[in-house]
Amino acid sequence: MTIKVGKKDVIWGYLGQILYSGINILLLPFVLKLLPEGELGLWYTFTSIGVLANLLDFGFKTTITRNIAYAWGGANNAPQVGQEVTSNTTEPNIKLLMLVLKTAKIIYLIVGGIALLSLSTIGTYYIIAVTNNEIAINDYMVAWIIYIIAVFLNIYYGYWIPSLKGIGAIKESYQSMVISKAIHLVVAIIGLFLGFKLIAIAVAYFASSLSTRLISRWMFNRYSDIKKNKEKMKSIIVSDSEWKATFRTMWPNAYMQGIMSLSNYLTDKCAILVCSSAYGLIASAKLGLTLQLFSVASTVGNVLFNSLMPYIIQLRMKCADKRAYEMLTISIGTQIIIILVGGIAITFFANPILKSIGSNSSVLPTAECVILMLFVLIFANQQICCSYIIAGNEMPMYKAYILTGVLTIIAEIISSIFYGKYIGWWTILISQLVLQLVYNGWRWPLYVAHKHNTKLGLLYKDSFKNVKKMVYLKSIKSVGEDTSV
Repeated sequence: MTIKVGKKDVIWGYLGQILYSGINILLLPFVLKLLPEGELGLWYTFTSIGVLANLLDFGFKTTITRNIAYAWGGANNAPQVGQEVTSNTTEPNIKLLMLVLKTAKIIYLIVGGIALLSLSTIGTYYIIAVTNNEIAINDYMVAWIIYIIAVFLNIYYGYWIPSLKGIGAIKESYQSMVISKAIHLVVAIIGLFLGFKLIAIAVAYFASSLSTRLISRWMFNRYSDIKKNKEKMKSIIVSDSEWKATFRTMWPNAYMQGIMSLSNYLTDKCAILVCSSAYGLIASAKLGLTLQLFSVASTVGNVLFNSLMPYIIQLRMKCADKRAYEMLTISIGTQIIIILVGGIAITFFANPILKSIGSNSSVLPTAECVILMLFVLIFANQQICCSYIIAGNEMPMYKAYILTGVLTIIAEIISSIFYGKYIGWWTILISQLVLQLVYNGWRWPLYVAHKHNTKLGLLYKDSFKNVKKMVYLKSIKSVGEDTSV
């Protein structure tokens, strides 16, 4: 069945992500005012560990989205890396769809259990060590336990959002995110005003995690094209041997995607852990707050590409390279503009606004923010290009990714040990930026340009030209409606 990504999906993508991120921004003044700076730094440490635990899914979220898009487009089977994926039908492969869903459900139960065990043991030891008696154990341990359970639920039900995106239910995927985030906001504010501090934030995260998964599952089952095939889906029985065979087919893709996810964590998110260990919770609060704001800009910048991703997968299945390139360049141009505008706003206006609301913390100084903005721009841009390459069932970048991630964390640790007392958190910011510029930051955009027989400069020129024309508002159609296919 052809995926139709229209104006409403793109608009809902932006609206959903703006609301999703906006709710975080709405919550931020309450957190900054009612949560002591040390506990704020500890919360950012919580979330960094939680992100690490989520990496245990080892790339299956992206793999699930891609394989469900293949099944929805009529592919015969789940392809291995490098295998050409084609389809001559517009009818979905329901058997393959059910195989992927069954495989995902079992995998995420296992992964969630491993995460629960890891956070309960190693994670707890690290949290106790990093607080270094700055915060009494009674003030954070209950919150930590609640957070661990929330992470388990987040992982266990983690395949429903990718499944929605895989069948083209972009609008519904963002709607489920917005509703759950609204629940997060209400629970957190009430809890903070009642004086529960870290516990309030942890309970809110728990409520948000559970509601996201339940709502997304409900929306998946109510999606019109799923309802049309519901009887056929119910009639299919997936045996143990079938889902295990599907897992073996999907694993190489997921393994490489997992390597890349781990590298992204080492390159980006691990900075908080290094900062809290080397410079304390107060410093990590400032860095964590700054990274959170830049993350919002980056996330909003990626909305268009993420909305178009299932469509791009089907375009590449049908060898519609010209159309796929058009969608990519529009996404890149939009991303760059949003990150630059958001980054400049954060750099020059965030601290005055934070001061006016009586925040207990602040973002990094101007020079540091500029360096961080450059890193986020380069990092986010090459990620879009890598995702585009992966949409064609290629993963040439995974070895370079893990090498860059390992070198980044090593550089952050070593530079913090030897130069931290002189330049402080600059050791982290410089390490991140330099390691991106060495290879990944330019290699994969260049790879995409060569793939379409163009130059890197022309790739970016086309990006801004297509955004200027607002092509995506005029001509986003389904594959079946696209005459260029």
